[in-house]
Amino acid sequence: MSKIISIINHKGGVGKTTTAINLGAALSLFHKKKVLLIDLDGQANLTTHCGVFTEPENSIFEVLYSSLPMKDAILSFPTFDLVPSKLDLSGVEISLVNRPAREMAVKKAIKTVSDNYDLILIDCPPALGLLTFNALTASDAFIIAMQTEFFALHGLSRILTEVVDVVRDNLNEKLVFAGIVATMFDKRRALHGDALEKARENYGDEMFSTVIRINSSLSDASADGKHIFDYEPTSRGAIDYKSLAKECIKRNLL
Repeated sequence: MSKIISIINHKGGVGKTTTAINLGAALSLFHKKKVLLIDLDGQANLTTHCGVFTEPENSIFEVLYSSLPMKDAILSFPTFDLVPSKLDLSGVEISLVNRPAREMAVKKAIKTVSDNYDLILIDCPPALGLLTFNALTASDAFIIAMQTEFFALHGLSRILTEVVDVVRDNLNEKLVFAGIVATMFDKRRALHGDALEKARENYGDEMFSTVIRINSSLSDASADGKHIFDYEPTSRGAIDYKSLAKECIKRNLL
């Protein structure tokens, strides 16, 4: 049976998508996991990061809006599979609002393909709306990607109370908080070190030990449509995501 993990934050630009693709790649390459990535963000950044630069005919939008079987939306790559997204997804929440069991749409779709994978990683939109609720309802666990800036700390308690507690109480009582991964860390900036220290003080063991350092190769790989291990396997970004994958294994997330 596959494990389903959502990567969330209500803010954009914090490294969610970078974490989804590179953590998935590391678990596939170094831990021999069969991985499916799901792009649940209408901006489709994960889709383009995987090298899909033209709008796909079938995507998670068709799965949710037109009940297309998820297997018909899957694109296969050497390292992992992908359910892509497209701009149309940005409006899909409106169509879901009046549906029965609207929070279960993603879970229902995933169930049809989950037996084919060891791990399914969902890249969530930068919002705490219906799509994120759907992702958490479908998931066994979730990871918060947190940029190492002080303002990034402010919304974490809201995620953990207003959203996750609601999901656990009403939709998915088995949802596990897998931890917070600090991203875009620059040791040259004192404020980054202070923010990381404060996060560890506040959240203790809920913080992953691995810190994703700022690294131009990560952004360059994104622009090139590759994961970091294809683009620059000896870079700091590759070292950090390989470490994060190993820590996920140690935490028994898989």
